[in-house]
Amino acid sequence: MMKVLLLVCAAATPHFQCQEGNARIVMQGPDVGNEISCAMRSQAYVAGTAIEIGAAEYLKIKCVRTRIGEQNVASGLAD
Repeated sequence: MMKVLLLVCAAATPHFQCQEGNARIVMQGPDVGNEISCAMRSQAYVAGTAIEIGAAEYLKIKCVRTRIGEQNVASGLAD
């Protein structure tokens, strides 16, 4: 499983440094199953939100893998 995060960062912040800790806005998006779903669903999600992005800001979409599915698989193997 993956979680979509939407980050709004200052334009002066390099893309690789735009993270949850320094973004002006951090918004959780939908849960998705894989990277392709993350890319497609995040775009649709952004289109349906009212995120205000200033002239000196940009939106970064981040796909974060959760460990929920991994734990389920690992516990199934141990049985």
